[in-house]
Amino acid sequence: MRGFRLPEPCFPAKPGTFGFAYALGYAESFDPLDELPMVAPLLAQPVVEACLRVPSWFWYDGGRNRMIARRAFQRELPPEIFHRRSKGSPESFVGEIFEQHRTTIRIRCWTALVKHGLVDREAIEKIFIDPRPAYGTGFMRLLEFSDVEAWIAGCSSLRGDAVDFSRSASHRAYCAALPGAGSRRPRSQ
Repeated sequence: MRGFRLPEPCFPAKPGTFGFAYALGYAESFDPLDELPMVAPLLAQPVVEACLRVPSWFWYDGGRNRMIARRAFQRELPPEIFHRRSKGSPESFVGEIFEQHRTTIRIRCWTALVKHGLVDREAIEKIFIDPRPAYGTGFMRLLEFSDVEAWIAGCSSLRGDAVDFSRSASHRAYCAALPGAGSRRPRSQ
């Protein structure tokens, strides 16, 4: 979207807020300079209303999701497609990206989140020193951390100062006081 700028100041905002706003702006075509109108036929009111009328217990059957659509197109779908439980995942593709940029991601993950004790440094290091190709959820989690670090760095550069984590410290203290908080560890995988 042309002309998209982060609002000033960009804190306090949850990670992903600006990405969502950007995507929404793209989907809704808020840019007055766009020459072509954005048309989303699957978001037309009658289609959305029809989807919302389907009870949630019809969505799944026998461990398979999207059962309304599967049944609607059962005659056109090959049996192996109709009966499958998943379409796989982009894990191998994301794993290649992780391997290609492992050093950069490692450097990025050692900045704000580790420095301020928001993630478990040892758990992160275990994933980085594993000589096997990226697999499982661990490396995906590191990519999420890297995304958060990039967001923090971007907001810091816009403001021209370092990130102030004083709110994070008070937030951590608040979370530590919640029932059952003593059994929680920072998520790193």
